[in-house]
Amino acid sequence: MKLCLLILVFSLLLAGCQTSNETIEFGNKTVVAFDEEHGVQVAYMSQNRRSYLWYPGNDQVTRGKWETRKIGSEICFKYSNAYNPVTKKSGGFWSCLVRSAFKRKLHASCVGDPFGLESGKIPFVLEKGRVQLGQLKKTCS
Repeated sequence: MKLCLLILVFSLLLAGCQTSNETIEFGNKTVVAFDEEHGVQVAYMSQNRRSYLWYPGNDQVTRGKWETRKIGSEICFKYSNAYNPVTKKSGGFWSCLVRSAFKRKLHASCVGDPFGLESGKIPFVLEKGRVQLGQLKKTCS
């Protein structure tokens, strides 16, 4: 009985230490994305599933969370104190995208937080168009 309990406790400890494939793929990464509706967006996705979004027109980072769902086939974001000008909805709700569609929007990704978004500050205000995309891709490639 004691051996079974010890094995169970050890298994639970190991399970807590393992990193999921989603965290390995997206955790501690900065992504530079573009689509016609939103323009250029930059997000630092931390390993603890926090997200720091640099969005066109904003003068500071929008803090949120990210996770994967449906056995990793979707990536979802939640920004509580935000307003999405495209959907005309306030934040606080999870918004999900099929992983392949998310990856198609990506123009660059890099390890870490080269723009310092986790600090809450942005390097400069992004314009909505794609003008700044090349500059951002150079920093994060």
